[in-house]
Amino acid sequence: MGIGIWNVGMKRLEGRNIGLDAVLEQQKLYERMGFRPCYRSVRYQGVGIGARSNGEKTKYLSEVPMEDILAYDDLYFPVPRHVFIKSWISQPEAIALGVLNENELAGYGFLRKCHQGYKIAPLFANDSEVADVLFSALCGHAPKGTPVFLDIPELNSAALYLAKRHRMSSVFETVRMYNNEIPRLPMDRIFGITSFELG
Repeated sequence: MGIGIWNVGMKRLEGRNIGLDAVLEQQKLYERMGFRPCYRSVRYQGVGIGARSNGEKTKYLSEVPMEDILAYDDLYFPVPRHVFIKSWISQPEAIALGVLNENELAGYGFLRKCHQGYKIAPLFANDSEVADVLFSALCGHAPKGTPVFLDIPELNSAALYLAKRHRMSSVFETVRMYNNEIPRLPMDRIFGITSFELG
């Protein structure tokens, strides 16, 4: 059944650049299917703080014009995903925060409840300082001591340092792969991807 679904999906996407996140054990299989490795992503686990404070530098994303949010997100994904993002950041039991610099969005992050704990996804920021402000504020909205996960592209050394500074532990890895060209994205500003399943 699995290969049947794969074949139908590949036929529907024929002629397009396809990206996927492969578990390490399946990397060679996808390479035989024409996919090339791009970078590894590492899932880190930390804990919630339970402070429920956004601090002075963050504001709820609902206070930011939607067109600004969508334009900012366009920088971090190969194609516009406006319908998806509008739904993604309005999920129930979730918190979406942004940082403004001179009235321009300098980063945003999203905390959502998972089957186990919470996940910060995505976490996009102009620099490591903005990323740290967002990360800390989002962790404050997760109940104290509960697991908090962040999926980091290994190419971003500042993101790896953020995880280390907050005493997070590596728990899982994948390999980002494409069957065509590798998109040019600002990897140094991607501190947490949206989803292994959705890119």
